[in-house]
Amino acid sequence: MPIMPKRTGYKTITLICAFLALPVGVHAEEEIDADAWFGDWSVFIDSGDCWLASHPIDMSQQAIEDVTLFVAFHQRSMNSEISVLFECGLVDVSDVEVTLDSKAYSLNVYEDTAFTSASENTEILKKMLLAKQTSISFSTLAETFNDLAIGYGGFRDAYNFTNEHCGFFKNNDLDGDQKREPI
Repeated sequence: MPIMPKRTGYKTITLICAFLALPVGVHAEEEIDADAWFGDWSVFIDSGDCWLASHPIDMSQQAIEDVTLFVAFHQRSMNSEISVLFECGLVDVSDVEVTLDSKAYSLNVYEDTAFTSASENTEILKKMLLAKQTSISFSTLAETFNDLAIGYGGFRDAYNFTNEHCGFFKNNDLDGDQKREPI
């Protein structure tokens, strides 16, 4: 029986490939799964619901990936729902506020998500479309987080993409500027 030559380096190549693949997998878990990206904002469409999402940033300009601000349009409705999702150990969240243009909006917390009042959603979305300064503050059992900023790079483009791809009509009542609304 012939003796097969020993394959040298096979295990080494396998280990190198495994280590090269590892950073890609870790990086993918940190991002919002999206159909499209527009600057700070992602858009995804799922079973008739259309979502815009962004992570707030802290004072050192680092994204807080455990917190996500959502603007949702359920069942292709132009009526928005604004919410904040808390993940990865942020438990017992309370005192959630979104501040836009110096006005604070208190959010109601249900499990891991805080929701704005339905009567305030259009007002909040109008201010967001005008890129008014926005921050999120909240408390957990361990600490208080103040003034996490929301960036607006790409927000209007994300909104227009959602408007176009979700099949609802433009809403000129949001900011009164028909030139900036999608065609």
